[in-house]
Amino acid sequence: GKIILSTCTNDKAQKLNTLFKLKGANGYNFPMIQIKEAENNAVQIKDTLNNIESYNRIIFTSSNGVKFFFFWLNKLNISFKFNNTQFAVIGKATGFTLKSFGIKPDYISSGKDSAEFANELTEIINNNTKQILIPTGNLASNNIKNILGKIYECHYLVVYNTVETKQLSHTLVSMIEKDKYDTILFFS
Repeated sequence: GKIILSTCTNDKAQKLNTLFKLKGANGYNFPMIQIKEAENNAVQIKDTLNNIESYNRIIFTSSNGVKFFFFWLNKLNISFKFNNTQFAVIGKATGFTLKSFGIKPDYISSGKDSAEFANELTEIINNNTKQILIPTGNLASNNIKNILGKIYECHYLVVYNTVETKQLSHTLVSMIEKDKYDTILFFS
């Protein structure tokens, strides 16, 4: 009978609310952000993906980076054989998302911090690395480029945007104002 509000994106909220329902709670989604394709960066995405063969390592820092990287390959009808490309990801969830596209990551970081991840990569990346592509979002930190960029040529490619939700649910705002909930879960 508990009422639980969560601020995660809509795609994640469905799974979460299903779990709440199985436990007898009522889950409501109150997303504070939305994840959207980076239409404003379409020219750079097209130019980069048309030259994807020049990268022999691709680093993903999030599941959204993976999803939108393949979204753009599909949207631009670009085929790419990943035979000579190595993939590194932060965390098991990002690795799982990459595997869902038929690619097994060569390296999965145990941590979730990009600076820690970049330092781990300096230990495993070999000197055969030409260029590194990092498909990411518009709000990503520069930690990986700041660390790996001292040794390798790194290119960030913004493939998705994190934007503020414009329309908040008046019903959920009212529930919060009237203290008609048990828990609020905040997601980054």
